[in-house]
Amino acid sequence: MSMSPTENRQRVQARAVAFADEFLEPIAADLDRTGKFPQALVMELARQKLLALPTDKTAGLTAHVETLQTISQACPAVASILNNHALAAYAIFKWGSDAQKAAHSAKLAAGETLGAVAIHESGPALGAGPEALIGVLDGGKLTLNGKKI
Repeated sequence: MSMSPTENRQRVQARAVAFADEFLEPIAADLDRTGKFPQALVMELARQKLLALPTDKTAGLTAHVETLQTISQACPAVASILNNHALAAYAIFKWGSDAQKAAHSAKLAAGETLGAVAIHESGPALGAGPEALIGVLDGGKLTLNGKKI
């Protein structure tokens, strides 16, 4: 298996580098200092088609990871937003119903909706452990069992 980047991945990486250089480098320290949510940067990620790479059939997970590495070097906070959003978008892309995909995928890719993933459990379990929050559908009613913090 060749690990050489495809032309498409090279184009995605070039967009990520340009985004980091133009938009992140000049303001990364200020973002860290103020703690303000960078809505304009999220919209620029969408405009640059970097917001939902794992759901892009021509880019995929490898391009997303490469982009995350580039964005992380410039501004870890924005990389965290990007990754959490992409995890949610990918979950719908991979395991969502056709109706969920139709309702959410385009909005997630366009930045109209921001996705997030919450996997922290109470107690010593890290991630989705033995105290996982489980949804049980019974007669059309969803009951959540478990603990979340």
